[in-house]
Amino acid sequence: MPAAVMSPWRRRLFGSSEERLLLVAFLQGLGAILRAMADLALEGSVDRKNLNVMKGERIVHHQKMMKRCICLQYLYITPSSFELKNNFFAIRSFLLDKTHWVDQKLNSDGLEEARNCGKQLKALNFEFDLVFTSILKRSIHTAWLILEELGQEWVPMESSWRLNERHYGALISLNREQMALNHGEEQVRLWRRSYNVTPPPIDESHPYYHEIYNDRKYKVCDVPLDQLPRSESLKDVLERLLPYWNERIAPEVLRGKTILISAHGNSCRALLKYLEGISDEEIINITLPTGVPILLELDENLHTVGPHQFLGDQEAIQAAIKKVDDQGKVKRADK
Repeated sequence: MPAAVMSPWRRRLFGSSEERLLLVAFLQGLGAILRAMADLALEGSVDRKNLNVMKGERIVHHQKMMKRCICLQYLYITPSSFELKNNFFAIRSFLLDKTHWVDQKLNSDGLEEARNCGKQLKALNFEFDLVFTSILKRSIHTAWLILEELGQEWVPMESSWRLNERHYGALISLNREQMALNHGEEQVRLWRRSYNVTPPPIDESHPYYHEIYNDRKYKVCDVPLDQLPRSESLKDVLERLLPYWNERIAPEVLRGKTILISAHGNSCRALLKYLEGISDEEIINITLPTGVPILLELDENLHTVGPHQFLGDQEAIQAAIKKVDDQGKVKRADK
């Protein structure tokens, strides 16, 4: 209604045309500010405890933001890890890791352990919201078998080369004991366990070179084929894994999703180094025993709360750690 014919009581209620325009502009500006605050909250730049609006997400107070993360060597999960809803599981698929980027299927032990893992999760009535795997068959098949046992085959799955096992270059397919004889145990230990030591790169003369780089799956990655690694240190693994963690996995964990990650030994080790802030020098002494869950508790900023914990029988865990440490050593006859 034009202002000239607007009744006095309406004019008092709605104000003049100019006042109404100013009010609309003010409300639009306020809305923009609130949306910006919500965006910052999702990035961890605003205190979620005091924020009342978060882009349609449910409000989660600080004391309820604890996440539990489990990195697994092979496929064992203990019930003690399921006390909280928000979980992240990293599971190493079972296969002799001398294959590395060679895309082979699970062996018989791996098939059995994957099914057993699914049965354990089913007994706990566990439900996953999203699954992440590498693009190696053993990683994908591990996730399939677990979901099949759970009756959750419909759960969305996403695969990325950034979760692949470490690329060991020219060392792929070589026997560790033979490498120790040829190069010495310390050199093999540095190649396997150090942070920034890179093995010799693979070249076209390697028996598995063309099998790897002619594989169609590497032609549809988010980087050109000629930029894929020919050898990697653990540092390289972390550098190519971290963008995927930050952009795809971590946001889902923060949204309260229960995530299953089917990955590999060095993928877990690199992620552990990042989340716990393990130094470059210390990481060489960090051994992840096979078949033992590693519990990580994360706060609302995905920072660890206390050190990681190996779950299970401690004597068996120490034996498993020794077994991993002994790999790459020359076997000596008993005296």
